[in-house]
Order: sequence, then structure tokens, then C-alpha cells
Amino acid sequence: MFQEAPAINMQLPSTAYEQWNLGQEIPFDELEEGDLVFFRSNLSDDVPSMTGIYAGEGSFIILTNTVVKERNLRYQEYWSERYLGAMGESA
Repeated sequence: MFQEAPAINMQLPSTAYEQWNLGQEIPFDELEEGDLVFFRSNLSDDVPSMTGIYAGEGSFIILTNTVVKERNLRYQEYWSERYLGAMGESA
């Protein structure tokens, strides 16, 4: 089911806020597997506090409470409300 992704020579900062400032913003309908998706913990904030990895078909992988989980932006209101956007590798 899982395929090995090609290696990318890139170091990511440790915080979602710092990661948010890297790459190019990607519209939701143009997301590709491996793009970073960003979320806010507090609905009143416009600053990302969580980062996930897009897995295709609206799904993404995120680390929550030290457990890796797959979630879906289309079918889970909690995540769709907190979605801020996505970033991909800069050209």
C-alpha cells in the first residue's frame, strides 16, 4: 500500500509556523501526496500550530498525542474547520 517517496534534500523547521513560511501555497484542489497541510488549534487564530502530510483524496497524516493518525478534511468537521492551507516544494 505504501510506496517509498523520492528523497528530498530539505530540512524542515520544527514548528508549524516556521514551516508555513516555506514553499509555495497550494490550492486545495491541486494538492498532491506529500504536500504539507496546516491547521490551527484555536479557531480564532490564523497562525498554524499543527502540520500534516497530505495523503490523497482529502486524507492526511498527522501526529496527535504521540500517535500517528490518518484523518480526512472532507468528512471530519474538526479538521476542515481548522484547515489553513497547504504548502509544497518551491519551484
